[in-house]
Amino acid sequence: MVALTATISYLDAQCATPIRIEYSHLNATDCVPSKSAEACVAMSGLPGWYSTSACTSDPMQYGNGIFKSSLSQVVSLSANGACSVEPTSGSHYPFGTCIQTFQTTRRDGYLYNSFKVAEDVAAGTMNWIAFTDNKCQQFAGFEPYGSVHAPNCISSGSNVTVLNYKGIQLRTLYTGSDCKTKGVLWYASALTDCKPLPCAQNAASQGVTEYFAVSCTSVYDLPTKTEETFATRPHALKHFYYDSFCQVPNAYFSFCFGYCYLSSYLLPGTVSLNSSMDLDGQAEVFSAFTVPGCQGTPVVTQILRFDGTCNAQTRIYNVSRGINSTIEGNPTAQSINTGVLAGSISGGLVFVLILVALAFWWKKRQNSAEKKENNSTAEPESREAWLVAGEQALDTVQPSSAETSSFVESVVVPPDSTTSKIHIKKSAWEVTPPLFHELNQTASSWSPKDKLHAQRLPLPADPTKWSVEDVCEWAVQYEADATILQYIKDQEINGRALMLLSIDDFSFSTVGRRVVFEDALTNLKIATISTPPSYGL
Repeated sequence: MVALTATISYLDAQCATPIRIEYSHLNATDCVPSKSAEACVAMSGLPGWYSTSACTSDPMQYGNGIFKSSLSQVVSLSANGACSVEPTSGSHYPFGTCIQTFQTTRRDGYLYNSFKVAEDVAAGTMNWIAFTDNKCQQFAGFEPYGSVHAPNCISSGSNVTVLNYKGIQLRTLYTGSDCKTKGVLWYASALTDCKPLPCAQNAASQGVTEYFAVSCTSVYDLPTKTEETFATRPHALKHFYYDSFCQVPNAYFSFCFGYCYLSSYLLPGTVSLNSSMDLDGQAEVFSAFTVPGCQGTPVVTQILRFDGTCNAQTRIYNVSRGINSTIEGNPTAQSINTGVLAGSISGGLVFVLILVALAFWWKKRQNSAEKKENNSTAEPESREAWLVAGEQALDTVQPSSAETSSFVESVVVPPDSTTSKIHIKKSAWEVTPPLFHELNQTASSWSPKDKLHAQRLPLPADPTKWSVEDVCEWAVQYEADATILQYIKDQEINGRALMLLSIDDFSFSTVGRRVVFEDALTNLKIATISTPPSYGL
């Protein structure tokens, strides 16, 4: 059996944390233990790298002792480009972990400075992935490495095996510390011994605390788990990829729309994330922030279509609006949605009643006109008859004391044009039908602001259908002054554009106006997300 030289490399001068192992059979000569360097030494020509060495005839067993059996590992062995004979070279490193190269390396026409072997948890396969930087962030190229469950002879002639495969994990991210409302599900490789974990705190970077649970499994079943967990809420599946062509899978998520998540795991370098549907319900608006609570200006904003196309290394599938229109577990969104619905129904009913009253009044007016026209054929033929008719009309009108202040004049004109006009005073009660008399009495007590609201017609129920004029009509109700209204008109901000803007896009003269407008805009967006587009008044 061939005795190989195992060179273990480190990035610390104490050689405490092994990075990778390289196996070699120099000059086809077996390793001699007395010549191996067990002490930690600096590697020649490789600043920052250190190494130890030893002899082994069983690379897998040896490497398993270096990296510990609690860790999943990748072993790649070859015999001058052949898989089926006793190996003479190879490498050994942790599975799913970013590995730095000793120096910039060329492979298949591209340069790289780091690599990793990562699992496609949906397919049960793995890929060797190269990156141009030393932190495995900038994709350079990849090579399929086959199944995670069995040895694979890859195209380069190496036999690749996953040692101590640990299965996969289903992680559940919660929206808050009460661990009641689930917001995100995702599957990931279990790189160490998987241990089920109930919802607990996870101290992430930048002082942010996340709350998630872990369950261990050997079966990927994200679509089914998603429907079981988020059936009543708007949600979707989201696949991330390492490359811009969406060929090399990175992670598989499902998530609910309309929440703010505290998470640096989902997008390193950020603290909170927000995901919502766009105005036409055909894309996700994804925003990432560097402060908790999704406050301030997002550092990342993406609009991702729901049709499964590759965009920003992401595909979105299986979008569902849920059974209910409310966002479960978010009392603020529920109350806003209920208030908007109740207000819309009440406003609609009032509008319908007014239309019915107007139709009744118009019909009565038409009947009165027809009656007058019919009576015109029996007009008095003499001046004296007209005077008698006028006197009878005066005798008939007996306004009450409460009505004497509201008189209008009717004019009776004799057929003789030389005759004076007879003025007959009638009360407002007799001129106006009783229904409008009561409405007039009510309106007389309204404030100027009430009267302004009464003059407005109801806005379309779906804010995404608002015109620029509709937006102005809405904005003026929430402290928008002349400058803001002119800005809306100049910039042609219709309802769809309004939903994509934030308070920072408007300039208010006072803090009070800004706060009122910001609150109204936030509530409008939540109500729009929560309400299915198939409903509306």
